[in-house]
Amino acid sequence: MAYSFRDDDMHYLLSTINYRQLEKHTYQYKGDEIYCEELEKLSTNYEGIKEICIHITGVLNEINNLPITTLFQDRCEFVNYWIFDKLFKTYPTHNIYEIILRLLNIRQKKDPNDICIIRQDLNVKNDFYKMKLLYDYALDNNTIQQNNEKRDFTCSKTYSDYITNYHKNYHDVKGECDNGDTKLYCELFRKINQIVNKNNLLLLKPCLLKISTMSDSEEVGSIKTRETLDTAKFGDEEHGEKAVVNSLQSSSTDLSVDTTSSTSMAIVFPLIGISLIIFILHKFTPLGFWIQSRWVKKKTIGLYNDEEEIDKCLGNTYESSNKNTDNNEHNVSYHAFRNSSY
Repeated sequence: MAYSFRDDDMHYLLSTINYRQLEKHTYQYKGDEIYCEELEKLSTNYEGIKEICIHITGVLNEINNLPITTLFQDRCEFVNYWIFDKLFKTYPTHNIYEIILRLLNIRQKKDPNDICIIRQDLNVKNDFYKMKLLYDYALDNNTIQQNNEKRDFTCSKTYSDYITNYHKNYHDVKGECDNGDTKLYCELFRKINQIVNKNNLLLLKPCLLKISTMSDSEEVGSIKTRETLDTAKFGDEEHGEKAVVNSLQSSSTDLSVDTTSSTSMAIVFPLIGISLIIFILHKFTPLGFWIQSRWVKKKTIGLYNDEEEIDKCLGNTYESSNKNTDNNEHNVSYHAFRNSSY
């Protein structure tokens, strides 16, 4: 059964929390890329095996630091369930045992004393899922019991189906294992009964389904919002900070737009006013003609390399102009254009 990470009622079950933790992309940065490239070359019929290998080896490399809850204080057991579940779902028609052996060889090359060995005895699909369902059901038992004790508790269909399927699996396994069956899931069944009250597992019943008052789109939006807040609350190292930052960025978008708009207006209006004043001065006053002459003269002067000589010549021109005519403005313009043309 696939886990729903977005379902409100499933969200806080320990098994769901564990699988959600192991599926984080951060572990892909801690995997054995070199060894996984070797695996990819040997497994050309397994599309995407390199990325999966990097993810799996990343989790195995962090086995001692995994923030997951287990039944028997054994992270490796739960990680093995996650590995096989991932491989069975990704390659439903392939030989899982073949890829497991290659993964084992990769791990042994890197660390012969690996503290978490990938098991080889979980490759029978039907038996494996009986074990996994048993383990997850026992792990979630306390949370389910607490929910059942809540007054007027109602649940989602996904949550109700979860209890129904896992409860049925427990009864089926019990019928086999009580008759002395020696299969792997019977060994797990007996271990679970030593730490969990089997009456609790036997008596759990599906809960009363809740009536949704929201549309599908509203419900999905509500779940996404709750997941974002929950991730930040519980200190998710990878997504928690991103969730908070994204939330802040989203809430500040409108303010940023308003601020940008106000700033733009404050700049544009003065520029328009200045441009209008310059236009009036240029068109209707002698000052505009004088400014144009000065600007053309400076632009022309910039074309010459010997700036000192040009300054000297211009100075003589201005002196001559001042001595010979009272209309300095026109003579300045005349000499400026004459000198700059040759």
